[in-house]
Amino acid sequence: MNLKQNRFVAALAAIAFNVIVISPVDSKRHG
Repeated sequence: MNLKQNRFVAALAAIAFNVIVISPVDSKRHG
């Protein structure tokens, strides 16, 4: 796996983390 793929996977993982973890927390905070 080359560096560009690694960076893409890392970005994808960060987005998934944000969606899965931070979104529910935001919903609780605002709701």
